[in-house]
Amino acid sequence: MENNSLSNKSKAIALFKWTNRKYLSVSIAYWILLFLAYPLAEIFIMITSISADGKYNYYVDRMQTYGVLIPSTLFAAIAIGYSIVISLIAFSYMHNKRCVDLFGSFPVSRRTLFFSRFASVIFSTLMPVIVIGLIGMILSFEHKAFIAGASTIGLLCLVLIGNICFIAIISLCCGTTIDVIICYGAINVCYPIAVFLCSYYPGEILPGVGQKDLPSSLYTLLCPIMAFFTSAFGDGLALHTIWWIGFIIVVTIVCYHLCKKRKAETAQNGFAFAIVEIIIKFLTCFTCGLAIGFIMSQLGNIYSSVLASYIWLVVGIIIGIFASNILLHLAFHRGLSMFKSSLVESLVVFVTTGIFIVIIATGGLGYDTTIPKESEVESVIVKEADREYFIINGKDIVNSYQGDAKRIKKTLELHKEIINKCKAKKHHGFYALTRQSDDDYSSVSDEDEYEYTISPTGIIIKYKLKSGKIITRQYRRGEVPVSQEENVKDLVVNDLTMITKIPVKYLSSCYILDMQKGGYSSTDKDLNKKLVAALIKDLNNVKKIKKDEYDYSIDLNYTDSGDNYNYRNGTEISVNIYSEYKNTLKVLNDSGVLAKLEE
Repeated sequence: MENNSLSNKSKAIALFKWTNRKYLSVSIAYWILLFLAYPLAEIFIMITSISADGKYNYYVDRMQTYGVLIPSTLFAAIAIGYSIVISLIAFSYMHNKRCVDLFGSFPVSRRTLFFSRFASVIFSTLMPVIVIGLIGMILSFEHKAFIAGASTIGLLCLVLIGNICFIAIISLCCGTTIDVIICYGAINVCYPIAVFLCSYYPGEILPGVGQKDLPSSLYTLLCPIMAFFTSAFGDGLALHTIWWIGFIIVVTIVCYHLCKKRKAETAQNGFAFAIVEIIIKFLTCFTCGLAIGFIMSQLGNIYSSVLASYIWLVVGIIIGIFASNILLHLAFHRGLSMFKSSLVESLVVFVTTGIFIVIIATGGLGYDTTIPKESEVESVIVKEADREYFIINGKDIVNSYQGDAKRIKKTLELHKEIINKCKAKKHHGFYALTRQSDDDYSSVSDEDEYEYTISPTGIIIKYKLKSGKIITRQYRRGEVPVSQEENVKDLVVNDLTMITKIPVKYLSSCYILDMQKGGYSSTDKDLNKKLVAALIKDLNNVKKIKKDEYDYSIDLNYTDSGDNYNYRNGTEISVNIYSEYKNTLKVLNDSGVLAKLEE
């Protein structure tokens, strides 16, 4: 019976204090490691900076960079590592029969026992991070570094709580600590790979699909061990923050209900809630099937056979699914008991994987042939797939939509021809597992007077419909009919388009390269302005050139270094200078650049 002389609050506080005292030695080591990783590192930088410069200014300047970098690396890694270890230790009482019997004799409810430990783990993990982090921020002696450090520490604390919740829910569902470790490791490894493969397969098989740059945080939504680093050094911070706040709230509520329903006899036994085992098996088998299937499908390339590639793909999927399922079953059940149910799970994963591949390989449920009607299109963009951006005041001045009727009509005609060519390459209704990049261009002789109009990475077609919807398709060079070369040349955003549209005031430098003797960098604004004007004339006037027969090239470096600078505000345009480019060569000669290259 519970001792009613103490309130639940008093019991929880007593257990909270007892838990912290029990793991005091581990906590002290944690405090020391955090101090070494942040404040001590700053003190070291301070001493070396003052020794080099004699003043604090150099140190303060360096902290504008290191003020964010230091807490985001080793400091964060130590905190995440501690949160994993202390969580596994604190929740392991549920996986040991003797501990379950002992704690069961305490005059406290299961919820009080669980959440007192839960709170203790969060406290012992976050308090050192906050205190040591605050000391580190103060030692930066720079307000921007202080603010950036505070933001980093806040983000780290959010991830640490999420990681503790992640281990807590798994611990509640598992019967042994080793099962918790297996489940935690499997999710952290398999989830990012599964996200990658689910985005990679469509881009590799289905015409019109580009390899999209997914927000890095998307790869770690179920990978707390790396979530902080992808958010701190990657993109998708808003998605990351919203997800982990929601995740913490939902998991805490679920834990509140499950900790009461968990049966004591599941300790050192099977899963308390089988749903976790099913999810882990499905995710792991799906990932291994796709990964091994992709690797083995490459054997079909030896025979240049689409059918052989699909046969090897299926063989690889079967091997990956059944091998990973058997290994997980042996790990979870310590033998082959209940193996028939695992076979059923394997078949479900195989069918799911097969449906995923078939949908993509047959055209993505009509994705490959979808093309808007001319009356629905408001404007279009046709650009090279590797063409840079140049954003000023939030607007991309290079890749802007154009709405004249003639351009829209020509774009639709080009798109239809591409679709027809891709459909003609289907084998019994299936696309090849690897899209071709240059099949129609391999026959072009190096001796022919010909320059590729299309970039090796292909082209992107974007429609803006009158309804406001945006349709985007990306095609590789081998998927564009050679007969459409002139059409592509008229439509695509090329070097001439970019040089014409980007104001010369953003041209920071020109690098002129002699293919035999080296290069010369020009920051002379007048000379650079003349070079741009000459290039525009030559690119407009010269229609035929000899591929690869040039002695010079010019790299035009555009940069907007204003307050609204970001990585898309800078771009480099490389232009080969052929003998036909008379105006450009004249400017280079008259300015003495060619003479300097001769020196």
